[in-house]
Amino acid sequence: MNDRSTRFSIAILLTAMDLAVFDHFFGVIWAASSGVAWFRLTLMLMLVVWTASAAVLWLHVAYDVRLFLYERRVGAAVLKQSAVPEELRRGSDV
Repeated sequence: MNDRSTRFSIAILLTAMDLAVFDHFFGVIWAASSGVAWFRLTLMLMLVVWTASAAVLWLHVAYDVRLFLYERRVGAAVLKQSAVPEELRRGSDV
């Protein structure tokens, strides 16, 4: 459980920092490289890789959330089933 919450916290912090850096620096760098086509292309490729890495991180977080919800559901079903001993369940009319 601790690993999942750590991964979620890291994903939130990295996403917030990514957005802050993008907001603060991207417009200035884009304006400064107005005449250089290869630099703009390189900048766009780096932006694609940056976005893809953030997407992979959030896919891991989404998988962790799904796994956590599945474990809770399965764990609750097991607890309900094992709450009554089998000897008592065998002879019941209900």
